[in-house]
Amino acid sequence: MALPAETARRKWLRPWGGALLAACGTLPAHAETCFDAASNRSLQFEVFQQAPPPASAQARYDYYPLSAAASMDLARINAAAASGIGMYYFLWANRCQPADRGGGCGWARKGNVVFPPLRGPGGETRTYFSGHEQADACTLAQATRALGASEAEAVAEAAKSQVRAYANGPGVPALRRGERLVDVCPLPVQPLRSDAAGIVLDYEVADDRSPAHTLAFLRRFAALVHAHGRQAILFIDPWDAPSAPHSGIDATNAASLYALFDRSALFLWHRNRQNDVKASAAAQLSLLGFSRDAPAKRLLAVFELGQTSLADARAVREFILARSLAGVMFWRNGAGQGGSCATDVNRKIACVAFGRCD
Repeated sequence: MALPAETARRKWLRPWGGALLAACGTLPAHAETCFDAASNRSLQFEVFQQAPPPASAQARYDYYPLSAAASMDLARINAAAASGIGMYYFLWANRCQPADRGGGCGWARKGNVVFPPLRGPGGETRTYFSGHEQADACTLAQATRALGASEAEAVAEAAKSQVRAYANGPGVPALRRGERLVDVCPLPVQPLRSDAAGIVLDYEVADDRSPAHTLAFLRRFAALVHAHGRQAILFIDPWDAPSAPHSGIDATNAASLYALFDRSALFLWHRNRQNDVKASAAAQLSLLGFSRDAPAKRLLAVFELGQTSLADARAVREFILARSLAGVMFWRNGAGQGGSCATDVNRKIACVAFGRCD
């Protein structure tokens, strides 16, 4: 039975608040830790955490084990000591909004996250864009700035699409319309450190763009990142999610998108269409054009820690190894990390990362 449009939006769009906490790493530290820096030496494949990297190898850190960290917090990325951990800037792809929200697009209605957050008398300020071109121009300007361009260069690039870009700071409130910034683009306040690995682009725009538009834009984005000698990683909803066509992702361009990026997400969570994480993984690989046993070496399994089971964790590990995936990215979805090895979350991490599934 088809779901009403608003119900479908709530069911299939991932909660932004939980993802923002994940990318910023703001969950509280625990008194006891199951994993530490030494745990990283036992990893068999790539393990990404959505959190800032540890400040140093000796620092208290709840997000071991990991081989890479992805975060919106450039200040913490840039301040971290070099540690052999890959460091990635986590960038939200901007969406355009329906006409009643200040834009001319459809389906997804939420404004875009501003980081560091801006708050006013009416609550959190978000950005809204009047068209796909304007939303994409902001995403490219933000990436350009993170990759080392000056603020003036990023501002000039955004202005070509009638978008006003600025360094997120004290002058911003004057640009608001209520609690909205319309066709206004907050830039990173500093560029990404020179030894950082690249950018993770969270592309869940769901604003009714076409597959041709998505392919052209993501080709441009990946080329920009690669031109600076960095890796580009595509983080999306499941390839077969009901939201995917609204983001311009379907069977006509999925294989081409996979080919553009150094890593792409294989999103595995409790709301998958097949009601089984292993079946979900297989269905998504089929949509991507992989034959039954073909390796998928540039896919990262994105595994939800919040509302999955230990059996799901075991299935994900088996799938990673059987299909030669690059590794896993853990997505908390509101769950806390750190603490005792006996916690449900740490048991699932130990199972996926180390094969300790008892």
